[in-house]
Amino acid sequence: LVEALQPQRSLSYSPLFQVMLSLQNNEEESGSLPGLTVSSLATQQHTAQFDLMLNVEEDEDGLQLSWEYSTDLFDASTVARMADSFACLLDGALANPQRALDTLPLMAPAERERLLQLGRATQSTVPAQCLHQLFTAQALATPQAVALTDGERHWTYAELEAASNQLAHRLLASGAAPGARVGLCLERSGEVVQAILAILKCGAAYVPL
Repeated sequence: LVEALQPQRSLSYSPLFQVMLSLQNNEEESGSLPGLTVSSLATQQHTAQFDLMLNVEEDEDGLQLSWEYSTDLFDASTVARMADSFACLLDGALANPQRALDTLPLMAPAERERLLQLGRATQSTVPAQCLHQLFTAQALATPQAVALTDGERHWTYAELEAASNQLAHRLLASGAAPGARVGLCLERSGEVVQAILAILKCGAAYVPL
């Protein structure tokens, strides 16, 4: 299938899918050897096969679920919240099998209320300065600190401030003015950030093209 589809290959992830649900519900047969008692031994796997995998094993006690995940992408607390949400989803489905899937709960009422209260209590102070002014202030405070990384190229705050100022002067000379809209058509790169800062320094707005 991989040869037929020719997906983009990477050593970082599986080429066809990155999330998997595995259901193991086959009866286990214990092996036997003359004069020996044989039993299965659980082994630990320290490398995740996929970004995220949910293993479901059926035994005489019911279904046993375990999660396997890439620690480069998830931490234990994130996966624990996923497990809690999945358990809440299953509880809702069992309580009301006729309920539409998209209406099933993903969190307990107490957790939902806690998050709502957290959102209501959150207050943020909006800076009185504009983005480019905040950047200039940071450039004055830490001029040699790295502000932007583009591949192998690193821009310090001082370098990015100087480059955006130079471009801003060129834009002003070309007719950019406060309230104007300046088209921006560039590949994703450090120059995009430079151009955005320069346009804002002119008092104009940038229009992605």
